[in-house]
Amino acid sequence: MLYIGSAEDILNARLRLEAWDGPAPVEADDWPSTQELLLDLPSGRFLVDEIAAGGKSDVFRLWQAGKWRARVGWRENIPVPDDGFARPGGWALVQFWPDMG
Repeated sequence: MLYIGSAEDILNARLRLEAWDGPAPVEADDWPSTQELLLDLPSGRFLVDEIAAGGKSDVFRLWQAGKWRARVGWRENIPVPDDGFARPGGWALVQFWPDMG
């Protein structure tokens, strides 16, 4: 299980999923908060559960089952005034590549 959270309540966030054949590049300036981890995905499928909004199966399929490295990046948008209200938001990036270890 992979849980992505933020310090603030985020009402609108986007998720980008990528699969690579080797360690994925990342721009540290673009993704100030990153973490790398090892996942065992016995089906090769990545499911998404938005907790309050429900889950979706088969959101992302990797080309093989097994152990995968993942890098999770998070960044928050700068609030933009919209008719007097700030619209919080953020981006999450999850990059997968096969574990060679």
